[in-house]
Amino acid sequence: MPVRSSRLFLPLLLAFTGCGRIADLDEITSPDALSFCSDASGAAAKVLVHRERRDEHTVTLRIERLDAAGNVLTFLTDEGDDGSFEKRVDAEWEYDSEGRWIEQRRDRDGDGVVDVVNVREFDARGEIVWEADDDDNDGDWDHTTTRTFDEDGRRTSVVWDDDGDGEADTLLSVSYDENGGSVSSYDDGANGTIERTSSTTYLGEGVWVDEQDGDGDGIADVRNRLVVDDEGRVVESATD
Repeated sequence: MPVRSSRLFLPLLLAFTGCGRIADLDEITSPDALSFCSDASGAAAKVLVHRERRDEHTVTLRIERLDAAGNVLTFLTDEGDDGSFEKRVDAEWEYDSEGRWIEQRRDRDGDGVVDVVNVREFDARGEIVWEADDDDNDGDWDHTTTRTFDEDGRRTSVVWDDDGDGEADTLLSVSYDENGGSVSSYDDGANGTIERTSSTTYLGEGVWVDEQDGDGDGIADVRNRLVVDDEGRVVESATD
C-alpha cells in the first residue's frame, strides 16, 4: 500500500523567462494556442489558451506544469484573462517508472489543501491490481478495489469495499473455458450468495452467445447471439 501524502499544494509562481506571457489574446484566431516556456524553477510549462464564446467574448487561460516525461503535475486556470487565477484546478500526479500515474491529489476548492487522494498499484503486466480513494483526505480510504489476474492477464476476481470499513461489499469471480468463453458471478452483498451472473460461450464458426441472469435463479433473463467475422467484427446479432 502506498505511503499516504497530506502535504499542501506548492504555489505555482509563474515567472516565465523564455517567451513570457502571450501579449495579446485578441490576436489569437485559432481555438488553441500552445507556447512552451520555463517557469521560475526551470521546469517546463505548457500554456494553453482556449477561447470560449458565450453571451460575451471570454478567454480562459490554462497553465500546466509538466514533469520531465511530459506528464501534467499541476494546472491552473484564469477565467476572464484578468491576471487572477480564480480556479486552482485541481490535481497533482505522481508516476511510476513506466509513466503510469500511481497517485493523484486534488484540491477541489482552490485553497491549496489536498481534498481528494486517489492511488493505484500495478502488477508486472501493467494491470491495475489495487486502487483506493480518500474522498476527504483524512487518512482513511473511503473506497478500495482489488483485482486478480491469471497467467494470461485475464481478470479472475474483483473485490469492492464501497465504504472503507476494510470489509468486502461486492465480489466478482470470473472463470474461463478453453474456447475463450467466460462466466462472471457477482456476490453483491459479499455474503456467499450469487445474485447475478453473465456468461459468454463460443459455439463455433464465429457464433457467440451472451447470457445475463439478473436475479441469480440460474435462468438467463437476456440472451444475445452474435456472429463475428475473422477480424473480430460483429456481422450479425439477435436478442432473445
